[in-house]
Parts: sequence; C-alpha cells; structure tokens
Amino acid sequence: MSKKFYGQVLTFACIVFSLGASPAEYPSQSQLRANPVHPLHLPVKKNQVQVVELIAHDCVLDPLMQDKMHRGIQFLHNFYAQYLDYDFSDNLTVRIHVFKDADAYRQYIDATYPHIPKTWIGVYLSGTNEILVSLENDEEAFYKNVFHETSHLLLTDKVKNCPNWINEGLAEYFEYMDVDGNGVFVHPQMVKDNRTKNWQGRNAMPNLLASVSMTNKEWNFNDNLSDSDEPRTLGWSVSYFLMSDAKGKVFIGQLLGYLSRYPNDPQASLRAMNEYYPGGSQKLMREWQEWIVRKREKHTYLPNYHFNSNAALTDGEW
Repeated sequence: MSKKFYGQVLTFACIVFSLGASPAEYPSQSQLRANPVHPLHLPVKKNQVQVVELIAHDCVLDPLMQDKMHRGIQFLHNFYAQYLDYDFSDNLTVRIHVFKDADAYRQYIDATYPHIPKTWIGVYLSGTNEILVSLENDEEAFYKNVFHETSHLLLTDKVKNCPNWINEGLAEYFEYMDVDGNGVFVHPQMVKDNRTKNWQGRNAMPNLLASVSMTNKEWNFNDNLSDSDEPRTLGWSVSYFLMSDAKGKVFIGQLLGYLSRYPNDPQASLRAMNEYYPGGSQKLMREWQEWIVRKREKHTYLPNYHFNSNAALTDGEW
C-alpha cells in the first residue's frame, strides 16, 4: 500500500489489454545486472499472457498515460516472470480502478473499506485482486502509486502471506521507476538512503534481521508507530541492495520461491537467507552495511520485449 493522503463513483471506462509475450531464452548469470554502466536487456519469458484492465471512474485517461502505465506494468510482469521465475496464474489480471481525484477515491474507500487508513492514497485489495488509485496533479506521483501497487498484486499472485519487509521493499523499489522510450530507470529513494547512512554514521542502525523476522502484524505495528519510517526504510534499502547485482537478484528469486512453499512460517525469510544467500544471513547483513556507505546509482533496464494491445471501451457502473 502507499502511505500518503489524497482523497462518487459514477461511470467508468474499461480499457482491456491482452499482452502477448514472444519467445525468448533466459539470461545467463552474467546478464543479470542492473546498473548505469551495464544495463540489462530483459527478454520475455515464454508463453506469458497478461490482461490489464484500466477502469476510469468519472475521468479520462489520455492515450499517453495509458501507454506509460501499460509499458510499466508489462515491464513489471516480465521482470517477475524472467528474473524471479514466476509462473503467473493463467487468469492473472491487473485490474486498476482510477478515480477522478483524491476526494472521489477517499469517498469510495470510506464507504466500502472504512478500515483502510486515511493516509493511504493507493491500495491493493488482495481479497478482490484489484488496485485503487486516484488521479493527482503530480502525474509522476500517480505513476508511483500505480507501479507500487502493481508490484504488490504481481508478487502476491504466487507468494501468499508475503513478509512485508520484502513485499513493501520491492514495491518501494519499483515505485521509483521511470518508463520512457529508451528503457526503464529505477531511481534510489535518497531520503531513505540518507537515513540509513545517518543511522550507520551514528552507530544506531536498527537490527535488520529482527525486522525481517517480524510477523506482518508486528511489522505493521512498528510501521505505524515509527516516526523515522524505520521498517519501510530497512525494507527499501535491503531490496535496493539486493537488486544491485546478480547475486542479490538470484537470491530474491530463491527467497520468494521459499516463501511460496512456507507461507505460514514467520521465520521463513531468515531460513531462506541462511540457506540461499552465500555466507548466510550474517554475510548478507555485513555486505548490506558495506554497501550503505557507497554512492547510490539508478538502475537501468533496457527491455527487449514486444506486445500487442487490443482495447475495448465500455460504459457502466461499478
């Protein structure tokens, strides 16, 4: 979920895209990189099909906005399938309800899901497998919400009861991705990065292994209480660290596979670290802390995929 505030559901337009993937081979370990010097050319996994439904409530999504959302979602889908070896459900649909403004979004949330905190300006509803967001004056903030929540939807298609540290960490990683005609660029969150540097400089670094060992209920409790955004900062930082080289990406794929097999084990994250990360959880923590002091760079991906779009426009009520 996105933790910020923006708040009539009347009519909607539903644009449905069927995204076909062309055959491609898996990249080698040496290709699994994302950095400014050696950008990744990301092929598409075989036989992957995705449906995207953009449902606009009393608003219009212009073609350029639709295209950017479409490309970003397709990239995320391909990334999860290719990098993380996801076999998505055959009926996977990315369904996104876009409200005309924050007030319309908030009115619907308050009437339908009153338990959802008012600070969330975007939400993924696992029960209905839908995303709710609002249009914003800041267009880039709108895309951040869409890509953040789409990461949640894709990740939980396979990994049920996913630990929040990696679920939110990857969502916040992809939240800061920029999609243009030249590729996809994931930028670091400098506020969070500077916070970890400050913690390390003051010898006040929170315990990473304790954070990843929390149940989701414990993680949420700490997240709500933290003035320094501690749980999310740790989740983003270790996710950005792992996404910075081949070893980290391979481990994320192995971690998520382990989590999918043991969805009810609160210590599954720690067990996976000790089983799959070279040197175990203590080595991961040391290498992450060594990485923190370095200068952050954006991650550059050069996607090499093709897709077809078939759009259908309908009217109705939700």
